[in-house]
This record gives sequence, structure tokens and C-alpha cells, in this order.
Amino acid sequence: ELPKTIIFTNSIQKTLEILRFLRDNLPESCQPYLDIFHALRSTNSKTDALEKFQQSRTKVLVATEAAGMGADILDIEHVIQFGVPSSLEVWTQRAGRAGRMPHVQAHAVLLAER
Repeated sequence: ELPKTIIFTNSIQKTLEILRFLRDNLPESCQPYLDIFHALRSTNSKTDALEKFQQSRTKVLVATEAAGMGADILDIEHVIQFGVPSSLEVWTQRAGRAGRMPHVQAHAVLLAER
């Protein structure tokens, strides 16, 4: 089973690239569990994406900072930051999305390109 994961990016373009990469490389059985969240999506679309993620109907949310604000989802196991965030405070905020439940072992990973 896929662990509940948020992949944060610093731009909408990078968010779209990562979602495309995942869709191209993960098995068909994983496709329904992928979603995207960024500021250009409609309010209804963003609300739907967060609700599905909170209810574990999707497991991997590729997102910009727009998902980090006000999203209180307790059972996130992995946070992946793709690219260096704008500040240590931003990284701490994003990493802190994981492991909010006592029984959930969580990991936060920062992936930086050269």
C-alpha cells in the first residue's frame, strides 16, 4: 500500500512535471492514488483534492505551497521537498506536515538538484 505522501515543489511547472513523471513511470494500479494541488486549480478542485487526500482516496499529493497553508491532515507519512525551498522556515513548515499522529512514523526528505 502506498504511504500517504506530499511532494512539495517550488513552482506550478515543477508540480506538473513531477505528476507527469509519476504517471509515466508508476504502474496503472497506482494512477487513481495520484493528485495535484496548486494555486491555478479552481477552488472546488482544490477542495476536492484535499478532501480525497484526507480520506485516503488519494495517497500522493504533488503540491506547491498552496497546499501547505491550512491543510491539517494528521496521517501523512512522507513529505518530499523537491528543490530547495525559499527559507529554512518554509522547509520546517513543509516537513512538519508529516507525523502529526503519535503512532505514525514519518519521514521528511529534501531533494536538491545541482
